[in-house]
Amino acid sequence: MTIQRLRRRPWRLLFTGGLAIIALSLAGSLLVAQPPFTAPANGLRDNTPACHALVGAKIIVAPGKTIEKGTLVVRDGKIVAVGASDDVKPPTDARVWDCTGKTIYAGLIDGFSELPAEASKSDPAMRDATGARYWNDKVIPQVRADRIYKPDAEGNKKLRGQGFVARLAAPSSGLLKGTSALIRTNASA
Repeated sequence: MTIQRLRRRPWRLLFTGGLAIIALSLAGSLLVAQPPFTAPANGLRDNTPACHALVGAKIIVAPGKTIEKGTLVVRDGKIVAVGASDDVKPPTDARVWDCTGKTIYAGLIDGFSELPAEASKSDPAMRDATGARYWNDKVIPQVRADRIYKPDAEGNKKLRGQGFVARLAAPSSGLLKGTSALIRTNASA
């Protein structure tokens, strides 16, 4: 191309130069834009310890039988040893957890249960005016499960038979039900 031609048609240089830049950017982006590598890294799961030792905890083995400073060894999800810290030593391949000041129960905890609806409706604590009220009567933050709980020896016996040593109970009525209570399943309390 001569200078005369460029002076008469400057758009031709812009057009061909712009096309070249677009072509180079597309080619570059295709080379760089590879799919991400999403496979999980090997080794993290392979190195997870299969044995754990909970050391220094107060262990309640059964009602009335307590180990004040004990060790509990769990291998592959199963309890393999329980005893006083002097008697049971953590295995060499175990991950040791310091549980000093903690208590270990031999049982399950029910994470959520509701108190019977008839107990919460008939109880004066549901109509208690001591707490803050909300404009919607279904929102009852002032209700406390520990005030409306009635001991149920038969229900607790059934839960203990299934392996539950405690349950978290909440009032049964209302949208925001108030405060729950942690209830032991032993005896009638």
